[in-house]
Amino acid sequence: MTAPPLTPQRPLPGTYFQTPAHPNFNGPLFQSSTMSGGGGLPTTAAALPPQPLRARLPMTTVKSRAENLNPRQRAALTIDEALAQESRYPDLDSYLSQGFSSDYDIPTSASWAPFQKVKMYNIPDQIFDQYNRAQVSTNMGLFAELNHAWVTIDNALYLWEYTHPNPQLVGFESQPNSINAVKLARPRPGVFLPSISHVRDISTTAEALILGLGCETSASGTKTVTLYHTGMATSISRLDISSLHHRLDCQDIFCGSADTTSNETLNPGVKIVSISPIPAAEASRYHLMAVTATGYRIYLSATGSYSWSATPTATNAPTSMQAHHVRTPPSDNPASQLPQGRGVVGPPYQVLPGAKLAIHSLDPTRSAQRFPPGYFFCFTSKNSTNRADTLFISTPDSGRLSRPQESALPIKPGETAIWLTLGSRAEDIGLCTPEFTMQPQGGFGNELAVQFDKPAAEIAVLTNTGIHVIRRRRLVDIFASLIRSDSGEEGLETQVKSLIRLYGRSETLATALAVACGQGVELSADSRLSKINDPDVLEFARKVFIEFGGKPTFNENAVADNSTPAIDAVIPSPRHAGIALYTSRLLRSIWKTVIAKQSRTPAGGVTISPSVDTSKLHSIQRDLSALQDFFRTNKSFIEGLSGPEALSRAVTKQDEIALQGEHRALHSMVQLVSDTIEGISFVLVLFDEQVHEIIALLPEETRQRFLTLTFEELFSSSKGHDVAKELVKSIVNRNIAKGSNVETVAEALRRRCGTFCSAEDVVIFKAQEQLKRATEAGGNSELGRNLLNESLILFRQVSENLSMDYLQSAVEQYIQNQFFAGAIQLCLSVAAHSDKANRALSWIMDGRPPEDPRQASYEVRQQCYDLIYKIILTVDELSGQDPGFVDGQYTVIARRKNEVYDVISNCEDEVFLTSLYDWYLDRGWSERLLEVKTPFVVTYLQRKSTEDLSHADLLWRYYGQSSRFYDAASVQLQLAQSSFSLPLSRRIEYLGQARANASVFTPNVSRASRQRLIQEISTLIDIANVQDDLLQRLKEETRIAPERKATVLQEVDGEIMELNKLYNMYADPGGYYDVCLQIMHLANYRNASDIKACWHNLIQEVHDEASAKGEPLPYEAVIEKIRGLSGRLRMSDTTFPIQILLPMLQRYVLEQQLGVGPDSWIVELFLDLQVSHELIYTVLESLFYNDEVPFHGKNRRYIGRDLLYLIARWFQESLRVGAGAFGSDIFASRVSEMLLLLQQSGLDDESVQACRDLRVKIERSL
Repeated sequence: MTAPPLTPQRPLPGTYFQTPAHPNFNGPLFQSSTMSGGGGLPTTAAALPPQPLRARLPMTTVKSRAENLNPRQRAALTIDEALAQESRYPDLDSYLSQGFSSDYDIPTSASWAPFQKVKMYNIPDQIFDQYNRAQVSTNMGLFAELNHAWVTIDNALYLWEYTHPNPQLVGFESQPNSINAVKLARPRPGVFLPSISHVRDISTTAEALILGLGCETSASGTKTVTLYHTGMATSISRLDISSLHHRLDCQDIFCGSADTTSNETLNPGVKIVSISPIPAAEASRYHLMAVTATGYRIYLSATGSYSWSATPTATNAPTSMQAHHVRTPPSDNPASQLPQGRGVVGPPYQVLPGAKLAIHSLDPTRSAQRFPPGYFFCFTSKNSTNRADTLFISTPDSGRLSRPQESALPIKPGETAIWLTLGSRAEDIGLCTPEFTMQPQGGFGNELAVQFDKPAAEIAVLTNTGIHVIRRRRLVDIFASLIRSDSGEEGLETQVKSLIRLYGRSETLATALAVACGQGVELSADSRLSKINDPDVLEFARKVFIEFGGKPTFNENAVADNSTPAIDAVIPSPRHAGIALYTSRLLRSIWKTVIAKQSRTPAGGVTISPSVDTSKLHSIQRDLSALQDFFRTNKSFIEGLSGPEALSRAVTKQDEIALQGEHRALHSMVQLVSDTIEGISFVLVLFDEQVHEIIALLPEETRQRFLTLTFEELFSSSKGHDVAKELVKSIVNRNIAKGSNVETVAEALRRRCGTFCSAEDVVIFKAQEQLKRATEAGGNSELGRNLLNESLILFRQVSENLSMDYLQSAVEQYIQNQFFAGAIQLCLSVAAHSDKANRALSWIMDGRPPEDPRQASYEVRQQCYDLIYKIILTVDELSGQDPGFVDGQYTVIARRKNEVYDVISNCEDEVFLTSLYDWYLDRGWSERLLEVKTPFVVTYLQRKSTEDLSHADLLWRYYGQSSRFYDAASVQLQLAQSSFSLPLSRRIEYLGQARANASVFTPNVSRASRQRLIQEISTLIDIANVQDDLLQRLKEETRIAPERKATVLQEVDGEIMELNKLYNMYADPGGYYDVCLQIMHLANYRNASDIKACWHNLIQEVHDEASAKGEPLPYEAVIEKIRGLSGRLRMSDTTFPIQILLPMLQRYVLEQQLGVGPDSWIVELFLDLQVSHELIYTVLESLFYNDEVPFHGKNRRYIGRDLLYLIARWFQESLRVGAGAFGSDIFASRVSEMLLLLQQSGLDDESVQACRDLRVKIERSL
């Protein structure tokens, strides 16, 4: 068997090699039935078009598919879309428009028959015996919904259960009047006793009365009725009531008889034999269907006088009736008899009659009846002498009506029909099965949607010889019958193609799947309905599903802009649509239904009961299990489920993507079927228990969530899974409380509904049981400790699946039993297993970025760590009240505390230790952190020190306590250079401590490394000191605007700046020359002219400031400034150049301080600064010999005076230390020559004499 390809042979976007021709909009949508001699099929099913139209149901389209769905959610969305599509079934108003219709398909093959006669029950002989005694009147009728028939004979009413082989008559003979009419109705609730399920309205010649009727159904299905006198009767002595009708709620009863009242809607010549109501759910426009004596059906609508709407309302009662549509009988072709035993007759072909030609195929119509959703039963008798009726039955073909149509085409109201010969005269007709209903979401009349959910409609026809039961055949039964009746592979393939032509590929595949799963039924030889288990039928249905399943398609237009993943642009195959249709039909009655309903008892209590009968759940579960077995058996043959090897058959990348999308769609459906089976098992288990006791154990929020939980949510949502887990926990806890064997209960749950009670759940329940036993035995007893350890082992086995609720409960019980170390081990194990990839640690290492997906992993672990902190606090609290030692031994609490901290100390969970140390510091326990002797403390503090000052302080303190002084100095140096908001003084303090620590010997650190560190620290200290000097000067500065000054001070009193920034931005613009000199010194600046200018400006600035203040004397201020800078500049030859500074001071004295202060204060200053006599002498000598301005002429004597003072001091000190005069005879001769010159330089007499005396002494020393 082969199926025509569904897609072009080569993927070519935008091109289709087989394009259906434009449809004929003027022709009928459903062609009339021209029968073929061999197949007996409607002409419309004769051939398959070259390119079948794809149904709108693959459920998952690119437009509607949600992203990031798990398989259960994707399958649930598919089911929702399938149910939504079937709810869009057209109502009666849509396909019965103004005018007439006459389309019928009347098959000649029994396999295609829409109805079949399943059984006939004879009228009991007792009835005929009573009938023979009749004197006035007799009447017969059916209470079909109760499987009872009735007969009135004069004043007596008799009932019997017609399906029973030997029924007993139930009679009512206690009233004297002849009975004219009998009607069965349901009473309003609460009016009669609960045992009265129905009432019988009886009209006699004198009165109308009501009898109560109770009905009980036995285990074998037999129904027994009991009659009750209600005492309700009223006189109708002047009325002749021959017909009774009532509203569904039995609130009003309508009586009919012959009268002369007339409000004509139809032509007086039109004889009406039947009027049937049309339910509001079936149509909003049409309200009644009248059948004429010629078999024409007239659809009537009731309208109000003051409203354009055809639908009456409470405020707009109908005042008129209008005929809107007429449906003609079938054409007048003679009927032919089918093969013996089938009881199906009909014309060999059906031709559309002309619009104006009268049709007499149903003339005369003796009676007719319509049942929702459109079953039309018409009794006609062509031979008045034969007194035998022929039954014509027709019904809308819901398969064709529900198939998607071209939007521009109106829906044609085609019907499928059948002729049956009864062989006797019909007396009454009734519906045995419940009336057709649909759920509130719509789709009334869609028989295909409910064919697996509700029993097929059965109608009983009472004749004067017996009761005929006629059954509506489902499409699945028709399909199975076609397989059984046709022989040969080719003939069967033709039948399948005809089904696809009629109903579409997806519907055909759903039907084939249903047959393959055992949904088909047939009428056995003994007139019993039985499941079709014929291997040939099941095998052919399987082949149809597999070989006609079609292929997925790839919609390239959906990914043209790369905004949609390629796999989301795959439209699954019709096979997937067929699976979705079949599965949705199995689940439609429970999908949107809440699982449980809560009601009040008469005593005021609350009861919880299932919203869906458990027998219904068992039935759905059996059907789903058959579907699951089908998938399991045929997995390797179904493209999309056969596994990775199917990808090897993909020719192009498009084919590969399409196959991946098909696999995803099919896998989700298979997964949903499996989950639904287990979900139903779970509901059945739940209601097998004392459900009200289980619900009482749930938290209030969970209880409310359960009471609103639907089956859909249970099968496919996280909400349902979570609630189910809570219920499982409650079931187990209830059994634990009752002392039951938890392992047995849990294993039973796991076998029946493993999704909600896995093997890991069983281990958890065993651990909980051990924990409960330990609590009962006492946590400090030997047995209790053993049980606690066993529970810990079990809990740790399932750490990966242990929920937070279970963990919290276990920890609380461990704390209660003082099993502190075990509780911490369990928390650490759960935290580690919750984040095997260690995403939390990488998130921490990356600086904890916000809105990062890894943060969720950390938060889960943090919940476990919070429980550990609770344990630590409990242990600390207990140890605070415990002496610790008794008689030289640890107390129990002390041992427990040591166990706790041993576990923490040996822990290698870096995330936990990070969180723990954070917790320590948050609580102000920094000293406890310093006492920890684990290597990770350093790692933690090192990582934290880059972002928090307190952690950095703890780090160098930890290094110091560990005698790692070099590392402590390095941290302090980093702190001094850090970007933390630290004042400059704190940074200088860090640098001082760092230099001290760096100077201390540290093992495993080389001397060279320490020296480099000390040098770096010292340099930074010098820069910091300069910056501090600058800061102090800026604080006293008055030239800066107040608003700017705060900003400047904040900048300078912060991080240690670079020297060029200090100089260019602050020192030089501010004229702080002493600071400039220090910066030049630290920067090793060697530009002599700049240094000289800076000194000159500094001396002048100091002089001016002292002169302005009045004290000290200007020269004294200059001396102090130079003396202070000499140390900071370290008497540097570049920044403290004697060759420049000494002449500058000599000039300063000559120009501004002549005669002020000691004559030799310049020489004294440099000698105090430990400048060598030789250097001072050389500079002064150079000044004396150069004879430059201003030291020329008489002004040379000032240089000579300082030379004389210097020579005298030098001579005395050289003799005092025992060395030769001036260090060498050569220099002494040189000095002697200078003294000779000084005598001639214009010195005063005293100075000249001093020169002579010194020269004599020098000469003597040579």
